[in-house]
Amino acid sequence: MKPAPYPETFFIVHHRFQGSFCAPEGTWGDIGDGFVTSEDDVIEVMIDAWADEPYEPDATDFRVWQIVPGKPAEDCTAWAIRTMIETIEERAHDWD
Repeated sequence: MKPAPYPETFFIVHHRFQGSFCAPEGTWGDIGDGFVTSEDDVIEVMIDAWADEPYEPDATDFRVWQIVPGKPAEDCTAWAIRTMIETIEERAHDWD
């Protein structure tokens, strides 16, 4: 059996968790179940992880990198947070 091909590009999405089960400054963890392969999936896992938070996220809450094998990782955090906030606002507007 031939192994599945490695993705041409993927994203690593980390979130800083807070609460009684974490260190006082928070604990970083992966929220993409390894890695995600589409921009839409990046935004969805971030929204899911942020569902119960009462404030707007920033780069202290998430880190996102795009990985293209053979190239340096690209920090996509600013794009991902901006797109996440826009998506949440659009959805809230659609529910009005």
